Amino acid sequence: MANKGLWCFLIAFAIILILGCIAILVTLGFVVVKDYVLSTRLRRTKCLVDRANYDGNKFCENCEEEGQYSNCYYPCYDVKVFYTRDGNPDSIPDPMTSLEGTVFIDIEQERRAHDKDGRYNRDWCSVASCRQYSTRNEKIVQDFLAQYGRHGQSYDCYIDLEDTDFGPVVYRVESWMPTFHAMFWPSLGIVACSILLCVFCARLSKTEY
Repeated sequence: MANKGLWCFLIAFAIILILGCIAILVTLGFVVVKDYVLSTRLRRTKCLVDRANYDGNKFCENCEEEGQYSNCYYPCYDVKVFYTRDGNPDSIPDPMTSLEGTVFIDIEQERRAHDKDGRYNRDWCSVASCRQYSTRNEKIVQDFLAQYGRHGQSYDCYIDLEDTDFGPVVYRVESWMPTFHAMFWPSLGIVACSILLCVFCARLSKTEY
């Protein structure tokens, strides 16, 4: 009876591990793989900066503030650019005939602004930083403005030809390696735990005879 109880416990533990790996696989697939797949269909164009509108400070939670975790903030800027959805991707957009919209630093920030996942605050900011204390957040935003938010400057950006509401964005996901790791390791965990589950079930069946 003692051995039977042990094998039942190990079987239950293996099932929990499998479910956990599946949950990780789904989560990473939603976050990492989705951005990579979207990046593969983005097309390069030119963005011409018109202006950067300041929209106040946006507050974060659980930021490192002087060695402790607390609320912090980052300045929110809406960088408006001119861009085209067709034509020569190397030509500078004509403000009189081009589209105008907000440029975002990456796909995640574009999704955050549009609240496409239904899990973000709808803050319309070109860049956001909640990773560090407030002064560091502010520097990250100011560095972005210096590189991508000065009136009259132009640079490469990316648009989604299939989604007229998308972007444009400055950065897209270039490497497939994060996608590989996001899929490989949870899948390997599922296979390994499934093998262990089969072994445990076989051992349990032997204890019943």
